[in-house]
Amino acid sequence: MKHIMSVSLDEDTIIKLRELLRSKNFRNKSHAVEQAILGMHENSINNKSEDVTSDNLNSDNIDPNSRGDDE
Repeated sequence: MKHIMSVSLDEDTIIKLRELLRSKNFRNKSHAVEQAILGMHENSINNKSEDVTSDNLNSDNIDPNSRGDDE
């Protein structure tokens, strides 16, 4: 079920949205916004999984006495 909502966008964003619609990749503004949100959501999920695997690179886990080489 689709829900009707309104959003406020600045002029530059409107121009970019119109360019996307002219590219014929989207049926209408709603389709373009829906695909953008789905893409951001997927990207967010992918970034979270990368964050979990890169936790060991967090600066909190670095030994301040280490020179960064294998000594």
